[in-house]
Amino acid sequence: MRISSAIRCVLISASLAGLCSLPAQTSASAPAAQPPQPASPQTGPAAPAAKTQQPAPAAAPAPSLVDSGAYIRRFVFGGTLSFLPLSLMQGGKKSEVYGTPPISIESQADSRSKYFGAGVGLQAFITERWAVGVGFIWRRSGYRLTTKFHDTIDNPSTTEDERTLLKTVTEETRAHYYDVPLMIRRFNRSRYEPGWRYFYEAGPTLRTVRKIRTAIQEETETTIDCCNETPATPSKKNLLGVTAGAGIILRDDFGIKIIPEVRYTRWFGGAFNTRAATSRRDQVDVSISFLF
Repeated sequence: MRISSAIRCVLISASLAGLCSLPAQTSASAPAAQPPQPASPQTGPAAPAAKTQQPAPAAAPAPSLVDSGAYIRRFVFGGTLSFLPLSLMQGGKKSEVYGTPPISIESQADSRSKYFGAGVGLQAFITERWAVGVGFIWRRSGYRLTTKFHDTIDNPSTTEDERTLLKTVTEETRAHYYDVPLMIRRFNRSRYEPGWRYFYEAGPTLRTVRKIRTAIQEETETTIDCCNETPATPSKKNLLGVTAGAGIILRDDFGIKIIPEVRYTRWFGGAFNTRAATSRRDQVDVSISFLF
């Protein structure tokens, strides 16, 4: 009977041990977490991606009606300042003898001309290196002429002057010159090439004489007659000359063309030719032009 009681105690203890271990096994044998299920496929087509707004292209500059890319434009216009190293009138003395009995006339002239002149100019290219230039230059000329009339001629073999002064005439004359040179120019490089360039030129020049003003005074031993304001008569009111020259052309950062040049003109005649007062026929002109 004691053995049976012992067996019964063992069985009861085993049953109690199984009941105590059941929750731990249940907890250990819990199923692992299931992986996430893939998303279901879309039922419709994908929406197109939004287009990026592109900036509008910049408008092309309007083509130039004058020149595109030229370093020197085809047409340029501006002002000119001129300087004459030699006066427009020649000074000096002149002696003449007229009539029977002879009358001796001695005259002395002094230039009253201005050395500076001013005007405008225009240049137009006819090819890439050949151009035509035309100008209009205003100048002021004048002279003072003193003429003495004697009743006879001086005997050169004596030391004394046997002549008697009859009268002295003093003339003051002023006039305006308008010069129009027409030059053909040849440049050493094309007008499209950058940088300074030189040129040489030649052509005719027309001169016209206007606004002549004169005042004449006559003086004798007893009287002074002042003033006769009849304008002096020019030898030629319109003159033609031949001009040749050379110069260079520069351009600054603002596009202004600077043209210093030297010209020589030979005139076919003189505007005035009154005794010692004669116009110079050889003219040297140093000028500078500013063209736009």
